[in-house]
Amino acid sequence: MPGPVLNKTIVAVHGIGDQNRFATSQQVLTQFARYHDRAGRAVPLGQFHNDDNCCKLSFHYRPGKDDKQPKQPLTVNLTFAEGYWADIPREMVKEGFLLEDARRWARTIVERYHLRSQAENSARHNQEGVLATCKLAVQGEAPGNITREKIEQVLTEMLQTLVVLDKIFFLAGKLKLFTFDLNKLLLDFLDDVQVVAEFQTRRNRILNAFSMQMEKAYEANPQADIYIIAHSEGTVVSLFGLLEAAHKNNNERPKWLERVRGYMTIGSPIDKHIELWPEIFTRYENENDPPQYRPAEKDKIEWRNYYDFGDPVGFELDEARRRIDKKWGCSQIFNFKDDDDYGFARYSLPGKAHNDYWTDDAVFGHFIQNVVYKYDSEKPSPPEEKDYSKGPGNKPWKKIISHFFPYAGALAVLFCAVLMIYKAVFDYTGPGFPLNRSNLLRVTAVTLLLAGLTFVTRIVRLTKPGFWWLIGFGGFVLSATSYRLLLGQGAVLDHQPGILNPGLVGTASVVVIFSLLAGLLFPSWGMRTLLYPGFVAVLTVIGEHLLKGADRTSLGSIVQHLQNSAGTTSLWSVVLTTALFFFLWWLVALVFDLVFVWHRYIRYSVKNLKGGSPSFSENPPPA
Repeated sequence: MPGPVLNKTIVAVHGIGDQNRFATSQQVLTQFARYHDRAGRAVPLGQFHNDDNCCKLSFHYRPGKDDKQPKQPLTVNLTFAEGYWADIPREMVKEGFLLEDARRWARTIVERYHLRSQAENSARHNQEGVLATCKLAVQGEAPGNITREKIEQVLTEMLQTLVVLDKIFFLAGKLKLFTFDLNKLLLDFLDDVQVVAEFQTRRNRILNAFSMQMEKAYEANPQADIYIIAHSEGTVVSLFGLLEAAHKNNNERPKWLERVRGYMTIGSPIDKHIELWPEIFTRYENENDPPQYRPAEKDKIEWRNYYDFGDPVGFELDEARRRIDKKWGCSQIFNFKDDDDYGFARYSLPGKAHNDYWTDDAVFGHFIQNVVYKYDSEKPSPPEEKDYSKGPGNKPWKKIISHFFPYAGALAVLFCAVLMIYKAVFDYTGPGFPLNRSNLLRVTAVTLLLAGLTFVTRIVRLTKPGFWWLIGFGGFVLSATSYRLLLGQGAVLDHQPGILNPGLVGTASVVVIFSLLAGLLFPSWGMRTLLYPGFVAVLTVIGEHLLKGADRTSLGSIVQHLQNSAGTTSLWSVVLTTALFFFLWWLVALVFDLVFVWHRYIRYSVKNLKGGSPSFSENPPPA
């Protein structure tokens, strides 16, 4: 007697970039194979290229003796299809002169956001009165001009860092170390988002393509329940496709919609789109034109969202849930509660986390077990000794690595920069600089002081007055104290402090003061507010050491002293090493900006960049 048969159709919707057709479906198929304990199942892309544009697989499940499943074998027929839309944005890129420059376009987003914030603040002012508005201003929530300036500063610092990193990656590629085209990745992301959010005619083409591909997937197995698995910008495309289909009347509504039972979004920027482009969702907020699709309670679409805290694109979709209930009238269509939004720290590298979902068995296993097979009385259990009934949890060591590794790496680079400048100067002046305990301690002390100086000046640049400023100045005091404890009263190059030479701590304090003043007077200078006073201070300290004991009454006597002081290296080596030192210091400061912005404004989801009310909350992030 044949056992029960389950029919499931899985439609994968890809995200940004140059996507190979069916590559996303292939990744999804691999995860289903792993869930069914068929890890060796390998399906080439060619098997998807057929009349149905899908790949069909069957798993025959035989329960074990301790299994609660029926004793007869269970057959699971899975059809894997894809919602492919990458060809439409790529057409625009190939045509050229259609898309706005990505960086210029990003700044127009900030300006439009600022105008909308001003309108909201004005409305709030009129509605709640002057006193309420002033209270919000004190809390850091109201003034739109402060919000805009801070966002612009954050974007400027990030763009500067990304430009430098792109050049470093280019150089690494030329040296055959590794290849990573950061600029292309960023432009692909911004271009794809631009097409979906700004170009209505192209967006309509993408939605038509999505609907046609869903129709083909339905026709390939009309009896199968359909489950959509969408990644990145593909979550926006698929949500639009579902909303459009739900608004059609009974005669025009596509048949595939009535078979959709589950919806999985990973690394989703839906809330970002709602916040930055609210106008493209107004179509679904018309009370006179509510969704026509009203499925039974058991046929509601089970929506689950998954996002890693290190993913700059994916976030919790709390605003989408609110609009499902309050504005879109879709509470009868989607089952998407607060507990269905799963955030975690599972991946080591920020940024790369956006693509790490594809290899995470726990994420896919949870959706498969709790959604795909939710209503099946006969269903395959996950592989032996695995249970995905609970949502994917944190991996503490991954969280620690992803949070502290970038800072530790930047500190290591700064240590190398200080070591180089020490060795170059002391090799030139004669005694040399052996790597013994005393010298390494000296380099460590100076590195900590320089790190504290960099920390406080960049924190003040990237945040508003409040908690983080106290942390910044406290960090500088701690670094200066560490320097004193490690080296006593000595200056950076064994030069004793005096009236004209305040020592390295005093010099660092002067740099901090001038940097902060420059930031207030010339906010557009960016990183130069740190590097200009730092450049003068470091040259002064090095010059004092090189000219120690020299007759400074004439230029000739100074030149003669430098010639007589030459040791194992030339003066040019000191000059070049100093230039390299400043480049590395600049790079460390830029990387710190990028990492801090990442954690402060993205990973911990400050509302302006995540979606929500237009305010920069300055509460400290969770420990």
